Amino acid sequence: MSSTNRADTGRSQARCAPRVLHLHDEAAMAGRCGDDPLLATRLARPADPPGLVANLDRELLFPPARGRLHCNQPCAAMPRLHAASNASLDCRLTPWDERVFGVPCAEITGLDGHDDETQILALLQQFDTWARENGVRFAYARVAPEAAAKRAFHRAGFYFAEASYRVGHRHIQGSAVFDRLIRRGPVLEPAVVADHAALQQILADDFEHGRIHEDPWVTREQAALRYRNWLHDLIEQGHELLCYRLKGEVIGLHVQRADEGRVDLVLTGVKRSHALLGASLWAEVLRLNRLRGVREAHTLISAANIPILNLYRRLDFQFDALLVGFHKRYE
Repeated sequence: MSSTNRADTGRSQARCAPRVLHLHDEAAMAGRCGDDPLLATRLARPADPPGLVANLDRELLFPPARGRLHCNQPCAAMPRLHAASNASLDCRLTPWDERVFGVPCAEITGLDGHDDETQILALLQQFDTWARENGVRFAYARVAPEAAAKRAFHRAGFYFAEASYRVGHRHIQGSAVFDRLIRRGPVLEPAVVADHAALQQILADDFEHGRIHEDPWVTREQAALRYRNWLHDLIEQGHELLCYRLKGEVIGLHVQRADEGRVDLVLTGVKRSHALLGASLWAEVLRLNRLRGVREAHTLISAANIPILNLYRRLDFQFDALLVGFHKRYE
Protein backbone atom coordinates (compact mmCIF):
# COMPACT_ATOMS: atom_id res chain seq x y z
CA MET A 1 0.00 0.00 0.00
CA SER A 2 1.18 3.47 -0.60
CA SER A 3 0.18 7.04 -1.18
CA THR A 4 0.04 9.41 -4.09
CA ASN A 5 -1.97 12.38 -5.25
CA ARG A 6 -0.77 14.38 -8.24
CA ALA A 7 2.28 13.97 -10.40
CA ASP A 8 4.53 16.77 -11.55
CA THR A 9 3.59 17.30 -15.17
CA GLY A 10 6.63 19.52 -15.68
CA ARG A 11 9.09 16.76 -15.06
CA SER A 12 10.02 14.21 -17.72
CA GLN A 13 11.60 10.84 -17.19
CA ALA A 14 14.07 9.29 -19.61
CA ARG A 15 12.48 6.23 -21.15
CA CYS A 16 13.97 3.45 -23.25
CA ALA A 17 12.34 1.33 -25.89
CA PRO A 18 10.98 -1.92 -24.44
CA ARG A 19 13.70 -4.50 -24.25
CA VAL A 20 14.28 -7.55 -22.09
CA LEU A 21 17.37 -7.08 -19.94
CA HIS A 22 19.01 -9.78 -17.91
CA LEU A 23 20.93 -9.31 -14.70
CA HIS A 24 24.32 -9.38 -16.37
CA ASP A 25 23.28 -6.34 -18.43
CA GLU A 26 23.23 -4.05 -15.39
CA ALA A 27 26.67 -2.55 -15.92
CA ALA A 28 25.65 -1.25 -19.34
CA MET A 29 22.18 -0.02 -18.43
CA ALA A 30 22.97 3.59 -17.53
CA GLY A 31 24.71 4.18 -20.84
CA ARG A 32 21.87 2.70 -22.88
CA CYS A 33 19.07 4.62 -21.23
CA GLY A 34 20.45 8.10 -20.84
CA ASP A 35 20.69 9.42 -17.31
CA ASP A 36 17.86 7.32 -15.96
CA PRO A 37 18.08 3.53 -16.17
CA LEU A 38 14.36 3.13 -15.66
CA LEU A 39 14.43 0.87 -18.65
CA ALA A 40 13.64 -1.44 -15.75
CA THR A 41 10.12 -1.49 -17.13
CA ARG A 42 11.18 -4.65 -18.91
CA LEU A 43 13.73 -6.17 -16.55
CA ALA A 44 13.89 -9.95 -16.61
CA ARG A 45 12.17 -11.31 -13.52
CA PRO A 46 12.87 -14.68 -11.93
CA ALA A 47 9.76 -16.46 -10.75
CA ASP A 48 10.28 -16.47 -6.99
CA PRO A 49 7.77 -17.05 -4.20
CA PRO A 50 5.60 -14.02 -3.36
CA GLY A 51 6.28 -11.96 -0.26
CA LEU A 52 4.12 -10.15 2.23
CA VAL A 53 3.19 -6.53 1.89
CA ALA A 54 1.44 -3.90 3.90
CA ASN A 55 1.55 -0.15 4.10
CA LEU A 56 4.25 2.00 5.54
CA ASP A 57 4.41 5.63 6.42
CA ARG A 58 7.48 7.83 6.14
CA GLU A 59 7.11 11.35 7.35
CA LEU A 60 7.34 14.05 4.72
CA LEU A 61 10.49 16.13 4.39
CA PHE A 62 9.14 19.60 5.03
CA PRO A 63 11.11 22.86 5.38
CA PRO A 64 13.34 23.43 8.45
CA ALA A 65 11.77 23.80 11.87
CA ARG A 66 10.23 27.21 12.38
CA GLY A 67 10.86 27.65 16.08
CA ARG A 68 13.46 26.79 18.67
CA LEU A 69 12.62 26.82 22.38
CA HIS A 70 15.23 26.69 25.11
CA CYS A 71 14.92 26.06 28.81
CA ASN A 72 14.49 28.85 31.36
CA GLN A 73 13.21 31.43 28.89
CA PRO A 74 9.68 32.75 28.37
CA CYS A 75 8.01 31.54 25.20
CA ALA A 76 7.38 34.29 22.66
CA ALA A 77 5.27 34.40 19.51
CA MET A 78 8.44 33.88 17.46
CA PRO A 79 9.94 30.90 19.29
CA ARG A 80 13.64 31.09 18.61
CA LEU A 81 14.88 31.49 22.14
CA HIS A 82 18.23 30.80 23.79
CA ALA A 83 19.24 30.05 27.34
CA ALA A 84 22.25 29.29 29.47
CA SER A 85 21.45 25.59 29.46
CA ASN A 86 21.92 23.70 26.21
CA ALA A 87 18.60 21.89 26.46
CA SER A 88 16.46 22.77 23.46
CA LEU A 89 13.28 21.94 21.60
CA ASP A 90 12.59 22.60 17.91
CA CYS A 91 9.04 23.03 16.68
CA ARG A 92 7.02 24.23 13.72
CA LEU A 93 3.46 24.80 12.63
CA THR A 94 2.20 22.17 10.17
CA PRO A 95 -0.26 23.78 7.74
CA TRP A 96 -0.48 20.53 5.75
CA ASP A 97 -2.24 18.97 8.73
CA GLU A 98 -4.39 22.03 9.29
CA ARG A 99 -5.81 21.23 5.84
CA VAL A 100 -6.92 17.85 7.19
CA PHE A 101 -8.14 18.68 10.68
CA GLY A 102 -9.37 22.22 10.14
CA VAL A 103 -7.44 23.57 13.14
CA PRO A 104 -3.83 24.76 13.59
CA CYS A 105 -1.40 21.88 14.17
CA ALA A 106 2.23 21.73 15.25
CA GLU A 107 5.13 19.30 15.42
CA ILE A 108 8.05 19.00 17.80
CA THR A 109 10.84 18.22 15.35
CA GLY A 110 13.79 18.05 17.72
CA LEU A 111 14.40 17.61 21.42
CA ASP A 112 17.67 17.72 23.32
CA GLY A 113 16.89 17.46 27.00
CA HIS A 114 20.08 15.68 28.07
CA ASP A 115 17.93 12.83 29.42
CA ASP A 116 16.79 15.16 32.20
CA GLU A 117 13.10 14.91 32.99
CA THR A 118 12.96 18.33 34.65
CA GLN A 119 14.50 20.11 31.67
CA ILE A 120 12.34 18.25 29.16
CA LEU A 121 9.21 19.09 31.13
CA ALA A 122 10.23 22.76 31.23
CA LEU A 123 10.68 22.71 27.45
CA LEU A 124 7.29 21.11 26.95
CA GLN A 125 5.67 23.73 29.15
CA GLN A 126 7.22 26.42 26.97
CA PHE A 127 6.01 24.58 23.91
CA ASP A 128 2.49 24.60 25.37
CA THR A 129 2.67 28.38 25.77
CA TRP A 130 3.87 28.82 22.19
CA ALA A 131 1.22 26.39 20.93
CA ARG A 132 -1.62 28.23 22.65
CA GLU A 133 -0.35 31.59 21.43
CA ASN A 134 -0.53 30.20 17.89
CA GLY A 135 -3.95 28.62 18.34
CA VAL A 136 -2.61 25.06 18.03
CA ARG A 137 -5.19 22.37 18.74
CA PHE A 138 -3.23 19.24 17.82
CA ALA A 139 0.50 18.60 18.35
CA TYR A 140 2.81 15.63 17.96
CA ALA A 141 6.40 14.52 18.39
CA ARG A 142 8.66 11.55 17.80
CA VAL A 143 11.47 11.06 20.29
CA ALA A 144 13.97 8.44 21.41
CA PRO A 145 12.42 6.02 23.94
CA GLU A 146 14.33 7.32 26.95
CA ALA A 147 12.62 6.98 30.32
CA ALA A 148 13.02 10.67 31.20
CA ALA A 149 11.40 11.77 27.94
CA LYS A 150 8.51 9.34 28.27
CA ARG A 151 7.78 10.48 31.81
CA ALA A 152 8.00 14.16 30.85
CA PHE A 153 5.67 13.80 27.87
CA HIS A 154 3.07 12.02 29.96
CA ARG A 155 3.33 14.64 32.71
CA ALA A 156 2.89 17.37 30.09
CA GLY A 157 -0.41 15.89 28.93
CA PHE A 158 0.78 14.03 25.83
CA TYR A 159 -0.46 10.51 25.09
CA PHE A 160 1.40 7.65 23.40
CA ALA A 161 0.10 7.17 19.84
CA GLU A 162 2.57 5.10 17.82
CA ALA A 163 6.14 3.88 17.44
CA SER A 164 8.39 3.72 14.38
CA TYR A 165 11.73 2.26 13.34
CA ARG A 166 14.38 3.98 11.28
CA VAL A 167 15.92 1.33 9.04
CA GLY A 168 18.69 1.43 6.48
CA HIS A 169 20.58 -0.62 3.92
CA ARG A 170 24.16 0.58 3.36
CA HIS A 171 25.34 -1.99 0.83
CA ILE A 172 22.86 -1.69 -2.03
CA GLN A 173 25.58 -2.21 -4.65
CA GLY A 174 26.69 -5.50 -3.13
CA SER A 175 23.29 -7.06 -2.54
CA ALA A 176 21.67 -9.64 -4.81
CA VAL A 177 18.72 -10.48 -2.56
CA PHE A 178 16.47 -8.10 -4.53
CA ASP A 179 16.84 -10.08 -7.76
CA ARG A 180 15.43 -13.25 -6.19
CA LEU A 181 12.21 -11.51 -5.13
CA ILE A 182 11.24 -9.83 -8.41
CA ARG A 183 8.34 -11.50 -10.21
CA ARG A 184 7.39 -11.48 -13.87
CA GLY A 185 4.40 -9.43 -14.93
CA PRO A 186 4.21 -6.11 -13.07
CA VAL A 187 6.05 -3.11 -14.52
CA LEU A 188 7.62 -0.27 -12.52
CA GLU A 189 7.49 2.98 -14.48
CA PRO A 190 7.10 6.75 -14.01
CA ALA A 191 3.58 7.72 -12.98
CA VAL A 192 1.61 10.04 -15.26
CA VAL A 193 -1.23 12.41 -14.45
CA ALA A 194 -3.81 9.82 -15.51
CA ASP A 195 -2.53 7.50 -12.76
CA HIS A 196 -3.05 9.94 -9.90
CA ALA A 197 -6.65 9.13 -9.07
CA ALA A 198 -5.89 5.41 -8.83
CA LEU A 199 -2.84 6.08 -6.66
CA GLN A 200 -4.88 8.29 -4.35
CA GLN A 201 -7.48 5.57 -4.03
CA ILE A 202 -4.84 3.04 -3.00
CA LEU A 203 -3.72 5.43 -0.29
CA ALA A 204 -7.24 6.01 0.96
CA ASP A 205 -8.35 2.38 0.90
CA ASP A 206 -5.29 0.31 1.73
CA PHE A 207 -3.08 2.24 4.17
CA GLU A 208 -3.60 1.45 7.84
CA HIS A 209 -0.34 2.44 9.53
CA GLY A 210 1.52 5.63 10.27
CA ARG A 211 1.71 8.56 12.64
CA ILE A 212 -1.87 9.69 12.06
CA HIS A 213 -3.54 6.36 11.22
CA GLU A 214 -2.46 4.88 14.54
CA ASP A 215 -3.71 7.77 16.68
CA PRO A 216 -6.83 6.34 18.39
CA TRP A 217 -8.61 9.72 18.23
CA VAL A 218 -8.16 10.30 14.50
CA THR A 219 -10.89 9.04 12.17
CA ARG A 220 -10.16 6.78 9.24
CA GLU A 221 -11.45 9.48 6.88
CA GLN A 222 -9.03 12.09 8.26
CA ALA A 223 -6.08 9.72 8.01
CA ALA A 224 -6.99 8.82 4.42
CA LEU A 225 -7.28 12.50 3.47
CA ARG A 226 -3.86 13.20 4.93
CA TYR A 227 -2.28 10.54 2.71
CA ARG A 228 -4.08 11.89 -0.34
CA ASN A 229 -2.76 15.37 0.38
CA TRP A 230 0.69 14.03 1.16
CA LEU A 231 1.26 12.76 -2.35
CA HIS A 232 0.60 16.16 -3.88
CA ASP A 233 3.02 17.77 -1.41
CA LEU A 234 5.73 15.21 -2.16
CA ILE A 235 5.47 15.83 -5.87
CA GLU A 236 5.55 19.59 -5.37
CA GLN A 237 8.80 19.12 -3.45
CA GLY A 238 10.40 17.28 -6.34
CA HIS A 239 10.16 13.67 -5.16
CA GLU A 240 10.15 10.94 -7.78
CA LEU A 241 6.83 9.14 -8.26
CA LEU A 242 6.77 5.65 -9.79
CA CYS A 243 3.78 3.50 -10.66
CA TYR A 244 3.51 -0.30 -10.39
CA ARG A 245 1.29 -1.61 -13.18
CA LEU A 246 -0.04 -5.08 -13.99
CA LYS A 247 -1.78 -5.68 -17.32
CA GLY A 248 -2.60 -1.98 -17.53
CA GLU A 249 -4.00 -1.73 -14.01
CA VAL A 250 -2.34 0.50 -11.40
CA ILE A 251 -1.68 -1.80 -8.44
CA GLY A 252 0.96 0.10 -6.47
CA LEU A 253 3.29 3.05 -6.19
CA HIS A 254 6.62 4.23 -4.89
CA VAL A 255 7.85 7.71 -3.91
CA GLN A 256 11.50 8.46 -3.24
CA ARG A 257 14.16 11.15 -3.17
CA ALA A 258 17.81 10.47 -4.02
CA ASP A 259 20.86 12.57 -3.27
CA GLU A 260 24.56 11.77 -3.74
CA GLY A 261 24.36 7.99 -3.53
CA ARG A 262 21.65 7.89 -0.86
CA VAL A 263 17.93 7.38 -1.41
CA ASP A 264 15.09 8.03 1.03
CA LEU A 265 12.23 5.60 0.42
CA VAL A 266 9.32 7.85 1.32
CA LEU A 267 6.23 5.86 0.44
CA THR A 268 5.75 2.40 -1.08
CA GLY A 269 2.96 -0.11 -1.36
CA VAL A 270 0.43 -2.11 -3.34
CA LYS A 271 -3.30 -2.66 -3.34
CA ARG A 272 -4.59 -5.03 -0.72
CA SER A 273 -5.93 -7.23 -3.53
CA HIS A 274 -2.35 -7.58 -4.88
CA ALA A 275 -0.55 -7.93 -1.56
CA LEU A 276 1.38 -10.97 -2.77
CA LEU A 277 3.22 -8.72 -5.21
CA GLY A 278 4.39 -6.40 -2.46
CA ALA A 279 7.80 -7.97 -2.00
CA SER A 280 8.35 -7.83 -5.74
CA LEU A 281 7.61 -4.09 -5.80
CA TRP A 282 10.08 -3.35 -3.00
CA ALA A 283 12.71 -5.52 -4.65
CA GLU A 284 12.14 -3.83 -8.02
CA VAL A 285 12.58 -0.41 -6.41
CA LEU A 286 15.82 -1.40 -4.70
CA ARG A 287 17.25 -2.99 -7.82
CA LEU A 288 16.41 0.15 -9.81
CA ASN A 289 18.35 2.21 -7.29
CA ARG A 290 21.25 -0.22 -7.48
CA LEU A 291 21.32 0.26 -11.24
CA ARG A 292 21.47 4.01 -10.72
CA GLY A 293 24.54 3.69 -8.51
CA VAL A 294 22.80 4.32 -5.20
CA ARG A 295 24.87 3.04 -2.29
CA GLU A 296 22.41 3.18 0.60
CA ALA A 297 18.68 3.39 1.27
CA HIS A 298 16.81 4.62 4.34
CA THR A 299 13.21 4.77 5.50
CA LEU A 300 10.90 5.00 8.49
CA ILE A 301 8.37 2.23 9.18
CA SER A 302 5.63 1.66 11.72
CA ALA A 303 6.56 -0.70 14.55
CA ALA A 304 2.99 -2.03 14.38
CA ASN A 305 3.30 -3.09 10.75
CA ILE A 306 4.59 -6.63 11.26
CA PRO A 307 4.52 -7.76 7.59
CA ILE A 308 6.63 -4.77 6.58
CA LEU A 309 9.07 -5.30 9.44
CA ASN A 310 9.55 -8.86 8.24
CA LEU A 311 9.94 -7.70 4.63
CA TYR A 312 12.69 -5.24 5.46
CA ARG A 313 14.53 -7.93 7.41
CA ARG A 314 14.19 -10.16 4.36
CA LEU A 315 15.70 -7.38 2.23
CA ASP A 316 18.73 -7.17 4.59
CA PHE A 317 17.89 -3.77 6.09
CA GLN A 318 19.32 -2.93 9.51
CA PHE A 319 17.19 -1.47 12.30
CA ASP A 320 18.88 1.78 13.33
CA ALA A 321 16.60 3.41 15.88
CA LEU A 322 13.23 3.24 17.60
CA LEU A 323 11.14 6.40 17.92
CA VAL A 324 8.04 6.75 20.07
CA GLY A 325 5.27 9.10 19.01
CA PHE A 326 3.41 11.30 21.49
CA HIS A 327 0.38 13.41 20.60
CA LYS A 328 -1.54 16.13 22.43
CA ARG A 329 -4.89 17.82 21.90
CA TYR A 330 -5.56 21.33 23.15
CA GLU A 331 -9.01 22.59 24.10
